[in-house]
Amino acid sequence: MLRPLTRRSFLVLAGAAAGALALPRLALADDNSTPDKATPITQDGAISGALPGGPGGRFAYYKFTSPGGWPVHIDMNPNRNLDDVTFLRAVGWKLYGPDPDHVYMEGKLDDDKVWQGANDLNSIDQGVYLIQVYNYLPVDTAVLNYTLTVTNLPPQTQPNGAPANTTAPDGAFGYTAIPLDGKQSGTLDAGAGGHFRYYKFWATAGTTIGVDAEITPDDVGILATAGYKLYGPTNGRTYLQSQAQKGKTPNQTGDLFVPDNGEYVLQMYNYSPTTPITYSVWTRGPVYLK
Repeated sequence: MLRPLTRRSFLVLAGAAAGALALPRLALADDNSTPDKATPITQDGAISGALPGGPGGRFAYYKFTSPGGWPVHIDMNPNRNLDDVTFLRAVGWKLYGPDPDHVYMEGKLDDDKVWQGANDLNSIDQGVYLIQVYNYLPVDTAVLNYTLTVTNLPPQTQPNGAPANTTAPDGAFGYTAIPLDGKQSGTLDAGAGGHFRYYKFWATAGTTIGVDAEITPDDVGILATAGYKLYGPTNGRTYLQSQAQKGKTPNQTGDLFVPDNGEYVLQMYNYSPTTPITYSVWTRGPVYLK
């Protein structure tokens, strides 16, 4: 049985000194085997680790901070024959965050025995995130020699603890989302790592709302990589994903029967590696602002 991160251990982590260290080339499990000793990740890149098995499992921890609404990409390569199902069933990673009782995402062998080691963080929660790499093989000779790659990392704190950047512009993150009042327009640059802008509104459970967007250029390839996602009161949940309809106005649309009262955050995105977009976005139905 996998051992989850407890609220107590996460709070110890969150309260620990957050001195930022340079990203090491090799991390030994003994150096970061508990949440309070998590290795800070301060820049994009790959980190290698060697994690032996053992009764009850062994762990390696890494941490980073996020302002919320920043899609960090995490990938773990177990550097193992992908047909070694017995080994791969016992290893993987989990991501914990500001809600310490919630697993935000994970990488592991799926039910079809396919290794799924990569995932993108989709959360508007602001704070410390903790990656737990685990090895539940029962003997210490069963070593997980992993490569953990983290990309699109937001700016982290400087070694002296000072903020790495100044006040974020409106719409840059989930926590600086722009009120979606009427029709809003903008541009998003090209980039395979994605470019984003965030808007917010409130909605009442039991109502039906819609979100429409008009994206230019109106191209099938662009509409496959540019659109919106809607997040809301439940951490880590995508409430709505836009659906493309080339040649129509709007050319990205979606409807939601609202399940939860509260604030909703809309992420406009463009993952096209070569083509910037312009867009307009608006809501339908009984949404409101605060």
